[in-house]
Amino acid sequence: MASKKHPLSALGVQREEDIVLLMPDKYLDCRAPITNFQSLELGSEVLVRGEITSAPMKRWPQNKKIRQPFFVFDLWSNGVSVQFVVFGDCEKLVEKVLDAGPVYFYGTVSQFQNQLQLKDAVHIKPEQVGTVIPFYPGTRGAMKAERVTSYLHSRFPKIAKKAAQAIRDRFGLKGSGQDTALFQYADTTLTSIDDLLWMTHRPRTPQEACHAASVWETISAFYVAHHLHENSEMGAGPEFQIGITDQCVNEVMSAVPFQLVDDQAEAVYTIQRRLAQPEQTHHLINGDVGSGKTITFLILAVAAARSGARVAIMAPNGPLAKQIYQELDTLWPDVGKQFVNGDTPQNTPIDQSIVVGTQALCFRLGPQDGFNLVIVDEQQRYSVEQREGFMSSHGNIIESTATCIPRTMALLQFGNIGVSLIKSKHSEKSIHTRLLGPNDTRTVFGQVKAFVDQGERVLVVYPLKEGKEVEGEQFDKESILESYEVWERKFPGQVHMLHGDMKEDEKTQIIDDLKTKRKNLLISTTVVEVGINIPNLRYCVVVNPDRAGLVTLHQIRGRLVRNGGIGLFDMFCLDKISAKTQKRLTVLVNSNDGFEIAEEDLKLRGAGDLKKGSQAQSGKSNGLILNQPIKVEYVRFFLEMLKQVAA
Repeated sequence: MASKKHPLSALGVQREEDIVLLMPDKYLDCRAPITNFQSLELGSEVLVRGEITSAPMKRWPQNKKIRQPFFVFDLWSNGVSVQFVVFGDCEKLVEKVLDAGPVYFYGTVSQFQNQLQLKDAVHIKPEQVGTVIPFYPGTRGAMKAERVTSYLHSRFPKIAKKAAQAIRDRFGLKGSGQDTALFQYADTTLTSIDDLLWMTHRPRTPQEACHAASVWETISAFYVAHHLHENSEMGAGPEFQIGITDQCVNEVMSAVPFQLVDDQAEAVYTIQRRLAQPEQTHHLINGDVGSGKTITFLILAVAAARSGARVAIMAPNGPLAKQIYQELDTLWPDVGKQFVNGDTPQNTPIDQSIVVGTQALCFRLGPQDGFNLVIVDEQQRYSVEQREGFMSSHGNIIESTATCIPRTMALLQFGNIGVSLIKSKHSEKSIHTRLLGPNDTRTVFGQVKAFVDQGERVLVVYPLKEGKEVEGEQFDKESILESYEVWERKFPGQVHMLHGDMKEDEKTQIIDDLKTKRKNLLISTTVVEVGINIPNLRYCVVVNPDRAGLVTLHQIRGRLVRNGGIGLFDMFCLDKISAKTQKRLTVLVNSNDGFEIAEEDLKLRGAGDLKKGSQAQSGKSNGLILNQPIKVEYVRFFLEMLKQVAA
């Protein structure tokens, strides 16, 4: 019988004692309520005290696609009111606060048409006044922040002691007397894990909370560095050697109908030298879309096969895998090769020198197949388990990507993975990127019309195939199924729709229609990220780019002007975005360099879980703290320290 999931599993909590590793998103300083509303400063976060003497006014948003009303409350004190808004059902709140005497709300002070307002208002219970209240993050589409906060507030005092011991177990500490070992590298006077937990989840002041966060940063980095150090040793032995001669490489290269750029040639020879060593090779080929990564790893694959090795090449989808196989067959017909996908019969012998396939290879290949080299194209499309499972079973691994995942970027910085950058291009191209907001609708439609009228093809990308509803609210309203009719009305007979649930022959027909210009406008999900080639595409707009990662957005941008020229890439936000999101998306506005974008992505999203065998490739999980990024520079410091101690 399957074990029951923890209520906070969507946030990474697997066991009840791990809830303490979910850090507060912010702290509400409720120590000093304000009753003089005339003294409120715009932009400040405050706790206000007043009375609600009339029922809230019900209103409907101007955006007709939002199917729920909002309610406007008036909080009064000394003849001055502050307004705040509550969306959806608020009957329970009205029961608590209407004519109940003094009530408390926390929020950010703003003003609209000379009326004071309280943005993001939170109802504070009387018994919470005088304290600093931790407020925890929710997760989009699963659980609201209010529910997570309520859960942590009720459960923390009951679980604190057990949770402290669980942390000791993670670090191999036998009892509370050894807690000081955990704090030796942190700038703190703390000596107890129990005290750190209470300072984090029940701080007396905001300063205490801030100090606790800095301590967690240090011990989290030490925890990750410790695991990296333990698992940093690559395999070694003659079984990992693939001796490829220079003559063999040159003969393989001679079949390529164009001259390799210097970066491509350097990548080939660098990896050739690494494969010749009696140590396990893990190497990344990084280059923008269209820079020639595929031909680079195919040269190595053929050279390895001709040198007696067996090679597996895995692509993220059928069309791309077939394209790689056909290129291999066209340039090097003499090499034994085989194509494997989900439709390949299970009893089919896998007996050729080079096997090209989809993710079906994960389930078809094992150590008994004797592969010496595995090549993973578009590494960001696979889980850690898929990629590192391949490596442990088959020896050496080469990965290829335009924008590597944050976890890989961190490991590159720690020296665990080799890297070759392909920055030179066979054809010059320039892509201009813009970040547009809700007021730019006419700009976007006008731009699409201008390109279509000129007979150009246009790509419009939406985050999802269709919308869904979560916790009674309309969620992910903008989707291709909802938007297709709008585009078809504006451009009758010109629009195609593409999503991941379509069959491969349907996708092929759609792309053929675009190639021959039978239709010029494609409305798609992010399925176009990899393996979809629209010739001479010059304009692409991504709707609600805030719902996609930088890696995905950069890959989509790579669909533009693949054969050279000037392209335009617009990120169109239908709703106002936060300053944090704007900072993230601006990375793409400022850079077309995939490696540079990956470095920024690492800083913004965190490195993921760096422990061997872990699953988190990005985001804030690092194996100890569930929702905070590790400090890569801290990990690097501790890793060097541990290496020196070991030496």
